[in-house]
Amino acid sequence: MTKIYRFLLISIAMGLIFVARAPLAHALPEDEPDGLTDVQLLIYPEYDIPPDVAHFDDPLLLVILRGQITGVEASDYPVTVRFLVPHVAFMYSAGYFNAQGQYVRGGYVDPFEGGDPYPQREASSITGWDEITFTIETNRFVVEYYAPIIIGNSDKAIEYEFNFLYPIDAIEVVIMEPRASTEFDISPPGIRISEDVWGDVYPLHSYSYNNLIVDEDSPLQFDISYTKSDPRPSVDITGGSTLLVVGIVCGVLAVVAVGFFLLRKFKQKSLAARRPVRMSKKKAKRQGFCRQCGKKLDRSTPHCPYCGAKQ
Repeated sequence: MTKIYRFLLISIAMGLIFVARAPLAHALPEDEPDGLTDVQLLIYPEYDIPPDVAHFDDPLLLVILRGQITGVEASDYPVTVRFLVPHVAFMYSAGYFNAQGQYVRGGYVDPFEGGDPYPQREASSITGWDEITFTIETNRFVVEYYAPIIIGNSDKAIEYEFNFLYPIDAIEVVIMEPRASTEFDISPPGIRISEDVWGDVYPLHSYSYNNLIVDEDSPLQFDISYTKSDPRPSVDITGGSTLLVVGIVCGVLAVVAVGFFLLRKFKQKSLAARRPVRMSKKKAKRQGFCRQCGKKLDRSTPHCPYCGAKQ
């Protein structure tokens, strides 16, 4: 009996130790932001195809969410942040910018597979959306994912929703028109602008929102439609600033060529104006005077036409 009791006591003690230690292995910092500010939501249909999903045939929607968290003291870092992504989305990256402005991937490395860190991900209470969780060491966060939610072959449609878990003080939404697309339309309409995106100029549609409250203003909805038969992503289609540069170079070369031609013509006219007429010189050399009567005559004439004297 003593051995049995001893075995039970040891088993109970080991169980208590395991239970006490298990939460520590998965524990997350208690501090969490109370809001977001200076947020940018970038929505780029058919912008590129990342290597990790190059095998995927359907066009993809690139979504980038970046901004700053609020309500966290400097001494509280690292802190846990949570965001919502579509259940069908492929996570590309999640992290933060450090004090030197360098991007640092957040999340957790799989102890068995290794590789880059990725955020924890699980189904949320909102149907069709997952919640991702990771830690950051500064207030500047970044979330990037690709979603296969573009419907249609040539005539395409996107119903995009942005769900958020924190109040947002200020957010700018930017939606890009894919290169080689036509009849691009968005509801609600935004302000159409053209700006440089990673070294190339694209037409964009901009929106600004302030003081968004969770549950009351969530989600933001955008219905996008356009026509595009070219299956290539925008980064593989020449256009934008590339065509602009080519046009400028061609224009400069044309102006230089015309200027060279006009300068050459001007020089030719100037030389012609200064050059003496050879015929007049030749005539001047052959003129002479009659030995008898003194009148002008051609030196090649053997007799004076005026007096008949031999020359």
